[in-house]
Amino acid sequence: MAGLAGPGFRDLTRLASGDPEMAHDISLTNRDSIVHWLDRMIGELRRYRDLIQGDQEELFKALARVQMDREAFLLKPEVSRREPAEAEITSAGDRMAALLVGEHWVRRAKEITKSLDQRAEEKGKRRRLGRR
Repeated sequence: MAGLAGPGFRDLTRLASGDPEMAHDISLTNRDSIVHWLDRMIGELRRYRDLIQGDQEELFKALARVQMDREAFLLKPEVSRREPAEAEITSAGDRMAALLVGEHWVRRAKEITKSLDQRAEEKGKRRRLGRR
């Protein structure tokens, strides 16, 4: 495994070095919540799998959003631990991102993406009008 995994593997698998008995007890105590989030994560992984096999434009957008989230996090990590309102963040990917980088940065990435989409739409409209 060491030949295939980069340095991030150690950080990503940090919890695996914990006490198995305690992890077992925590898992049983929080069974419903853990299964819920595992199912959501599986759905998100399937979405990326489908994007990789299909829509290249949507794959690029998804990866660009992830990059923006990470860069924003590295520049100024979210200090607030307030839970986001359910209506604000609905997809499994957004929920996972909120858990990883914070609600503020998920919202900010959405704002940036929306702005980029609006610019592209306006540019497309100008092109169409210019061609008439």
